[in-house]
Amino acid sequence: LLEHYVDESMYPRVCLYLTRCVEYVPEPEDAMLLRTALNIFRKFKRYPEALRCALKLNDTELVKDIFVSCKEGLVQKQKAFMLGRQQVYVELPEELDDYDDLVEIMSNVHLNNNFLALA
Repeated sequence: LLEHYVDESMYPRVCLYLTRCVEYVPEPEDAMLLRTALNIFRKFKRYPEALRCALKLNDTELVKDIFVSCKEGLVQKQKAFMLGRQQVYVELPEELDDYDDLVEIMSNVHLNNNFLALA
């Protein structure tokens, strides 16, 4: 219900509030708050933030759906790094652009080289 009243100017504050309240509410309501924030993030095409909520929910099908729903190459690589950091591997469809790169990033094959390049 809240998702229908949130516009682009206020969604960051609303989602920040919802995700911060998760720590203070009991078990069934915390998942409801995370799903609401996730839906708002998806509504405004903030896929990395939506992926973070899906990871907190521990829903692998939702993680895969969010990963595949965004077609931008750089955002997909960012999400692959996020999944690799959390040691979550998602089976991706092979018809994705940069499929090999995404699988390598997600499986942390070049993690040491990436750290050395950033240093």
